[in-house]
Amino acid sequence: FLYRSVAHFLGGETEAAVAASQQCLHFIPNGDTALVWLTAHSALRGDTAQARAHLVQFRALEPDYTLASGLSFLGRLMMADNAKAAEAQAAFAQVWAEVPGKP
Repeated sequence: FLYRSVAHFLGGETEAAVAASQQCLHFIPNGDTALVWLTAHSALRGDTAQARAHLVQFRALEPDYTLASGLSFLGRLMMADNAKAAEAQAAFAQVWAEVPGKP
């Protein structure tokens, strides 16, 4: 479901991308990669409260994860489209900066 989400996102189908990411979490409730992706998706949709909630849930699962790790993951996930990767990375970084915790 995660790669389906990426394909939808790269195709400009944001709602379908979010739905696929949520399906991923349905099957893997502690899916850390899906949470990183949903943090970026939610921020890009303007749903900052949901983006923060996803990041808080993610940090509880992966307390040693860094912003650099998240940005690297998002970049690798979307190798085919650097502009889309940069968009997702910027959204993730913004939410990361807004949620108290590890810098």
